[in-house]
Amino acid sequence: MKTIQEKIVVVPMGKKHIAGYHCVLDQVAREIQFLLAVKAPPLNEVRKVILKKLRDKETQLVAMDGEKMVGWCNIRPDTRPGTSHVGLLYMGVLKKYRKKGVGAKLLERSLRHAEWVRGFECVQLEVYASNYRAINLYKKYGFTVDGLRKKARKHLGKYEDILLMSKFFKKKD
Repeated sequence: MKTIQEKIVVVPMGKKHIAGYHCVLDQVAREIQFLLAVKAPPLNEVRKVILKKLRDKETQLVAMDGEKMVGWCNIRPDTRPGTSHVGLLYMGVLKKYRKKGVGAKLLERSLRHAEWVRGFECVQLEVYASNYRAINLYKKYGFTVDGLRKKARKHLGKYEDILLMSKFFKKKD
């Protein structure tokens, strides 16, 4: 019998994945401990954003368990002046699929795409300082802590610090 990690297939996001992505984004957001959002935007807004990302050929991968989407990872270009060499990472995995290698599979493929296809020199991310599992996963894949935004979020009277992390790719000669 296959393990969950063996059953999971990581594929590029397509139009057919938009509704599934919206659902997974909403479930992860409503946990209120991993994303700044506390719920997903309306589906029509998400659809517009994803279609633009598809046109722009951004790094967008999804983890599928059969026909069910169970996670995503996207790395979009930083659009501020002078930062086009930097990709900004966002990801999420459904609760049932965590601690089973799904996040690692998504992260590894996304980083490879960001470096070799998109040509990013660096990938940056923000993660709650209390999210030890995610921090350890990012460190395993070469991310280092760059800084800390103290009390960066206040939700229901509780403060959260946010770690700033980055991974630099080796220069290709």
